[in-house]
Amino acid sequence: MKVIDKNGKLFGKISVLDIIIVAVIVFLAAVFVAGRFGQVKLPIETKASTEYVVKLKAYNVEKTEKSPFEVGSVIYGKTGEFIGTVTEVERKPMVTKEKLEDGTYFDYESQTAYDYFLTVEGTGTSTEKGIFAQGTFALYPNNSVTVSSKYFYGGVVVLSVEKKV
Repeated sequence: MKVIDKNGKLFGKISVLDIIIVAVIVFLAAVFVAGRFGQVKLPIETKASTEYVVKLKAYNVEKTEKSPFEVGSVIYGKTGEFIGTVTEVERKPMVTKEKLEDGTYFDYESQTAYDYFLTVEGTGTSTEKGIFAQGTFALYPNNSVTVSSKYFYGGVVVLSVEKKV
């Protein structure tokens, strides 16, 4: 006995085309049900006007006569979100690791660049997902973001974010 006969029926009883059509209908129904009822929306608690302190590191900033950061200057996100006001600035020479021929490493202090460590205070919103400057700019540790100030535009790393007490 052949699996598919000359009329295209499986074991002489069921049409292969009928099986494909039924399978497609079941698949589409499953996709519709999963899309319609599969996600449960939980209420997200948002706290507006949350004051925070964020520590940022601006790395490999070219040496200039004037510091690109000053206490009291303001920091903005890439698309203009107000992040906060600088309350503390610490400048350190940029240090890179150099590998020697014998496989050991040593710290090389750059003669042309600094790393800046900034403490910035601002107000935003807070959810269980984190703190957001102006409700949209996510601030979480180890996040690389682009910021701007009066004398700086470039990448920084978020070192820490804490709610202000």
